[in-house]
Amino acid sequence: RRDTARAADASRAALDLDPDCGFSLTVDGFVQNNLTRQFEVAANRFNEALDQDPNNPLAWLLKGNMNAFMGNGEDAVTCAARARALSPLDPHQYFFDTLSATAHLANNEYEIALAFADRSMRANNRHASTHRVRTIALQLLDRQKEAEKSATALMQLPGQFTVEGYLQNHSAATFAVGQKWTSALEAAGVPRR
Repeated sequence: RRDTARAADASRAALDLDPDCGFSLTVDGFVQNNLTRQFEVAANRFNEALDQDPNNPLAWLLKGNMNAFMGNGEDAVTCAARARALSPLDPHQYFFDTLSATAHLANNEYEIALAFADRSMRANNRHASTHRVRTIALQLLDRQKEAEKSATALMQLPGQFTVEGYLQNHSAATFAVGQKWTSALEAAGVPRR
């Protein structure tokens, strides 16, 4: 809670200094989507950022992530593809790949989601979101043994990942797509508590 409050305060302060700063609008959209779950505010921030700079790859990527969490798979894929096109050699490509995987997961394109997750994993195998999306994709592809192995790798990362923790902390958990992903995680062997 303290970190969420600090992040919200920092992004609000940045916007007070420059309400038209595309980066500050994008970061505040992230805070509103991922931390405070103010989805309408998040959508407005991403749209404002893109009004300022339609070629802002981070705004497109995070807007896609928001759409994925809400279950708007087609919009999520479109936004993620636009982000990748705008920054094809981004130094944080693993992050673009993870969120692209999430977009395709929301669009029920599990093979594509898995391909992006695997690509992200090759670049950064310590990113929990990558492990999570990879586990869900494998489970939804009925590749049980691989999903279980992926879930085990996820649970070995710092943070003691559980289904209940996911439900409490993840923005998608309040939407139908999040409930589907929760079931997949549990079926892959992620403990409830």
